[in-house]
Amino acid sequence: MTAVIGQDPGDLLGHSDERDLYMARIGQAYRDGWLAGQQHGYRGGRADESRERDQAWNRIARQAHAHGTPYAEVERRRWTLRGEPRTAETFADPHPGDYQGRGGAA
Repeated sequence: MTAVIGQDPGDLLGHSDERDLYMARIGQAYRDGWLAGQQHGYRGGRADESRERDQAWNRIARQAHAHGTPYAEVERRRWTLRGEPRTAETFADPHPGDYQGRGGAA
C-alpha cells in the first residue's frame, strides 16, 4: 500500500469507515431528494391537470349557457355516445357499433 506523505497507512484505514459512512449518507440524501422531487412533480402535475380540466369544462358550460342551453341538455349531450344516450355509469359500456373482433382465435 502506498502511503500519503505524512500519513500512516493505519491512520488511513481508520478513516475508511468514516468515509464509507459519509458516502452512505450522501447516497441516502440523494435518494431522499429524488423521491421528494418526484412526489412534488406528481402533485404539481395533478393540480395542473385538474385546473385545466375545470377551465375547459367551464368554457363549455359558459358557452352553452350564453346560447340559452339548459344545464340538463348540456349534461345529456356530454354523456351521449354516437347518438346513444348514456350516463356516467354506462358511458364505458360496449356500443353496438364497436368492433367485435375477428370471431375466432387470433
